[in-house]
Amino acid sequence: MFNLQNNYIENSGQQYIARKSLPYVDNVSLFFYWGLTGIGGLSYQYDEVNSFSIGIGQIANKIRENISGGLRFFSPELDGAVALFYDKNNSLMFSALYTGPRLPNIRINIYPGLIKLGGFEPGIYIGAGKWDKFIVGINFTHYLPFSPAYGKAAR
Repeated sequence: MFNLQNNYIENSGQQYIARKSLPYVDNVSLFFYWGLTGIGGLSYQYDEVNSFSIGIGQIANKIRENISGGLRFFSPELDGAVALFYDKNNSLMFSALYTGPRLPNIRINIYPGLIKLGGFEPGIYIGAGKWDKFIVGINFTHYLPFSPAYGKAAR
């Protein structure tokens, strides 16, 4: 999302998920979610198409610039993370990610398809806390190649 207040791109990244069924346990699997975040936990598929996942792990909340011997490199500062996900037919519909304690922050994403307002299916992003301050955005993926957001992040 493009933040109209400060010209930053918000709520972007590449995240991946993998699941592995557990033997002798119906509808429960291990999952791992990674990208800027490393979270592991359990998924529960409560019917043929709907699943909830919950996990804990770490997130790179800050990137520190380092210079050593004339070389410039970056290293992440890690913080704790707890996440909840809902997916339908393996398509993410909702996510909530809480990080802390160093930089307490929450990010909530409601993806297009979860809320239907007539023929409009918006996506909504809310970020709040020490990192995001307060940011809200709305996604118009069917109409625009980018989405507007508004807020002031602590960068």
